[in-house]
Amino acid sequence: MNIEILRKTAPPVRPVENINLTEPEFFMLDNGIPVYCLNAGDQEVLQLDLNFGFGTATDSLPLAAYFTNLCLKEGTKSYTSRQIAEQLDFYGATINASVTRDHSRLTLYCLNKHLDLLLPLLEELLLAPTFPLNEVKTIVNLSKQEFLVEMEKVKTLARRYFGMAIFGTSHPYGKYAVAEDFDKISHESLLEFYAEYYQSAKFRIIASGRIPLNLNRLLNKHLGQHAVKETLSMAIGPAEPSSIKHHFIKKSGSLQSGIAIGKTLFNLHHPDYSKMKIVNTIFGGYFGSRLMTNIREDKGYTYGINSVLMSMQHAGMLMIATQTGTEVTRPAVNEIFTEMERLRHEPVPREELDLVKNYMLGLLLKQADGPFAQGELLKMVLDYQLDLSYFQKFINTIKSVTIEEIQDLAVKYLDPNSMISVVVGQE
Repeated sequence: MNIEILRKTAPPVRPVENINLTEPEFFMLDNGIPVYCLNAGDQEVLQLDLNFGFGTATDSLPLAAYFTNLCLKEGTKSYTSRQIAEQLDFYGATINASVTRDHSRLTLYCLNKHLDLLLPLLEELLLAPTFPLNEVKTIVNLSKQEFLVEMEKVKTLARRYFGMAIFGTSHPYGKYAVAEDFDKISHESLLEFYAEYYQSAKFRIIASGRIPLNLNRLLNKHLGQHAVKETLSMAIGPAEPSSIKHHFIKKSGSLQSGIAIGKTLFNLHHPDYSKMKIVNTIFGGYFGSRLMTNIREDKGYTYGINSVLMSMQHAGMLMIATQTGTEVTRPAVNEIFTEMERLRHEPVPREELDLVKNYMLGLLLKQADGPFAQGELLKMVLDYQLDLSYFQKFINTIKSVTIEEIQDLAVKYLDPNSMISVVVGQE
């Protein structure tokens, strides 16, 4: 009877006042490697992140950073690639490698009880990779085939040409690999990149989950004894956006057009960044956004459209991206600019702003759900030399932003005349 009553009674609705983030414990390994520990969760599992302060923007040889990171686990002085895979499989563990423009990352997921058996393997991957010729060749060839398939997609081409247009092809953020670059990757080139960037590199460790009592000792034993040095920060100049505002790239045989519209902006250090996140959410940042409502629901021009405000270490950007049928490409582009103008000239209704505020607060709660998710939030703020108070400040900004501030920011940053548009497809 009580169960039946509960099924008919909606749970109480409470406003989001704060996020309960676990404050990390901090210590240094003997060699100066910083370690942040988020001790939370009920399961005896651990995520161990090794974060390096360099990424693809560092490349003097395109793709070198990507393949060096990817091939760290393809063989060491003591283990073959098969032995590495078998050992990870035997202990139910995973090691993931990932690279962005600004950072490289090696992540171990494992049960706590196996950590002391897996850290020697992680140590080998980091300190003694051999980049075996056959494994490197196989991975590069497979990646090249995947790249060639991807380059047939108008959405991928539109985003690549957009990045080139807003940053300039000489800017590290505006450089993109081409098919010929895969042929330049070799055993020797990866060893060279490793020696220059990974060998003796000072990195940051974030451990999240149920932290073992002996973690400090284990990390010191396996990752705290080799000499390290600070990674030299790369000097990145300002973007050099194209003077041409509208770009069309013909893709023969395409039934759809890839569209990318936007411009360079600022990263999350800028005082307007948090409020612009709210403006962008209203505009195109969630399923109920204005772009989705107009261009997908009302006009039926696309299956999906979104707008992202992206923060990077040395810049930021706003990008609206979608795919449409070739026959409705121009109307779709026009509607994107129409929605910009509407935000600039018409105050956002109170009900819409309240809906977006509640959505964004709920999304923050979701992003902080669990120790691994909180580890991602910690990684983000550390990358920008901030702390976890950033998220409480963001909550306060979401709750306090006014209709007038939303319109002022739209006027300032969403001028259609300041945007660069790229369309890939057929006329």
